[in-house]
Amino acid sequence: MSTTKRQHFVPRVYLKSWGTPSASLGVAEKASSVYVYYNYRQPGEQSNIDSVLWMPRLYTVCFSDRGFYSNCPKIMGDFVNQIYDMLRINRNEPVYGKIGYSIIKTKQSIRKHMDCIDDWEFFYDDGNPARKIAIRNGLSSMTSYIIEDGLSSHFEAKWSRVLQQFISEIKNSNSKKLGSNKQVINNNTAEEMLEFFFMMFCRNPEFDGLGTYTWAKETLLEPIIGANANEFINGIWHSELYKMLYKTSKGHYHSLIKAAIGMLQMVLYEATAEAGTFITSDRPAFLYNCIPEKTNMNGFVFPLSPSYLLFICKGEGPINIVDYRPVDQDVVQYFNRTIYQNRSEIVISSYDTLYL
Repeated sequence: MSTTKRQHFVPRVYLKSWGTPSASLGVAEKASSVYVYYNYRQPGEQSNIDSVLWMPRLYTVCFSDRGFYSNCPKIMGDFVNQIYDMLRINRNEPVYGKIGYSIIKTKQSIRKHMDCIDDWEFFYDDGNPARKIAIRNGLSSMTSYIIEDGLSSHFEAKWSRVLQQFISEIKNSNSKKLGSNKQVINNNTAEEMLEFFFMMFCRNPEFDGLGTYTWAKETLLEPIIGANANEFINGIWHSELYKMLYKTSKGHYHSLIKAAIGMLQMVLYEATAEAGTFITSDRPAFLYNCIPEKTNMNGFVFPLSPSYLLFICKGEGPINIVDYRPVDQDVVQYFNRTIYQNRSEIVISSYDTLYL
């Protein structure tokens, strides 16, 4: 079980593309620092990647909230293992639980009776009662890092390969559609990039379930349970992230993927040599709606690196046909302004001056 506390909602492996050397930082930090901006009018602050875009216990599941996770077997299994170790392994004198005539000593029995754990009595193996206060304090402090560990392992292990393969196949494609900039790439490569975009979209603390979370919170929950509405929504979000990582259907993520493969098109923008570079932010994957503009470029925005930005919009044809467009400074700055306007608080750049 992980003991992660600093939980990055924008993966460090993703931010490394914006990494820049610095003489003012230590040797180990030089390859992993970025420029952080809170306001475009002020100079960027160079910071180590590990110290930015994280929140404490953002994806941590508390045992007290276990009611939200009854359909999340890995989380429930993690809690079962922790309870078993606390009662039977990590004690000088092993303890067992009891409810009614049921003896609770095994992992199977712990899982069976977990729903009524608040009513358990506790005994030493010799039959003498155990101190309930210490045991219940231990139970209430239990946490699971299954979601955080799943997010970290998925991105850290796969993102670099997925990004490199996606760019390489587009730039080296021998299957260019006649009379256009559309490149035909491997279908699996296209779907993997789409999956990573929606994972980045859904894992962000600003994710609102396409408006459903705010509606449910303000309309249904706050009038009834007040401030507890936030905990309820957080439990729903964690459940959605679990489905994203460990299930193959159901939830916002899988619904978005299914719809996207049949309805959307990917456009890859590459900043040319004199065009400058793309920035990113604490909301690196977001829905952009620009109806008032003549270009009407409605879609999802996802900067991949300082050189590349992915735009996902309504289109025709298979998802593996990608529109590849080298762009000039005007287009780069247009998207940089869009990224800046859609940030929560912070934008990230490779340079100490922010050009919008």
